Amino acid sequence: MQNSKHQLDIIGSRRHRCAGSIWTASFDQRGVGRAAFCGVRSRSGAAGVHVRETGLILGRMQEELWNHRSRRSLRWVWLSPDADPFVPGARDLVEPTLAAARALLEQGLGVLIQTRGGGPSTLGLMELAREFPEMMRVDVGFFSSEVKLVRAWEAGCAPVGARLALLEDLSTLGVEVHARIGPIIPLINDEPRPLRRLVRDLARHGVQSVIPQWLDDAPGLTRQIQREVSKSRARIAHGWLHMEGAREGLGPRRVPEHVRRHGIARLHEAADAAGIALMVCRCASDLGTGACLSAPAGMAQKRQLDLFAEIA
Repeated sequence: MQNSKHQLDIIGSRRHRCAGSIWTASFDQRGVGRAAFCGVRSRSGAAGVHVRETGLILGRMQEELWNHRSRRSLRWVWLSPDADPFVPGARDLVEPTLAAARALLEQGLGVLIQTRGGGPSTLGLMELAREFPEMMRVDVGFFSSEVKLVRAWEAGCAPVGARLALLEDLSTLGVEVHARIGPIIPLINDEPRPLRRLVRDLARHGVQSVIPQWLDDAPGLTRQIQREVSKSRARIAHGWLHMEGAREGLGPRRVPEHVRRHGIARLHEAADAAGIALMVCRCASDLGTGACLSAPAGMAQKRQLDLFAEIA
């Protein structure tokens, strides 16, 4: 384990397509389980995946928070954006992630977590949710309602039923929850019937809004899909990412805008039929007006109460 200052940096900020500059707390870059679509995995390979000691993580994080204490924008943190700590295969990540989340929450900072986990791996997350419901937001990701697609593309992630149960349990506790559908790859997981079934299941488990995500290119991604799913699926993904309109400025290649709009129309129909909202941001479409990353909704109310306390 190397101990350079750069590698120890945990608190930082990064630019996001629709949310602007956001604060993150990151100490692992292993990606999402063994998901074939995960660009973090294809990009990093075996590098940078070793978890450090929980005490070292907390000590460094506290030091960095103190250094950033004057930053008014530091009100909430996206925790572990490059590794999913709650999928079944990431047990060594659970303890440091929960400890980091508690440290942030106890300092009055909101916490955003994205996961494809569920079941026993999320018991500690539920305990935090009982203590800090208004200061947390949890986004749970889904690739498809089709069992064969889930097995092929989301290896190492929790079963869909466990993820649905996690959403429902967190929502019951008062945590802000969102479901993310994707990454959507046309001709693979965007068929209307499975999409409608997935959105109906989400609605039955208390989800009030869904966020579409699309496949972004990353170094080695096509080879990863070919190796872990199939050559034909990799060819489809490569085709979408290299057709006209896939390159936008200096960012990664994406499914072209006109194709995304067609998929969003399908999702709108499914969401309307299920009675839940579809959040369309600039990540999903150039016409999007929402922001798919934001502070937990309870943080705004908390800030207002703090102001009243100061006035009193």
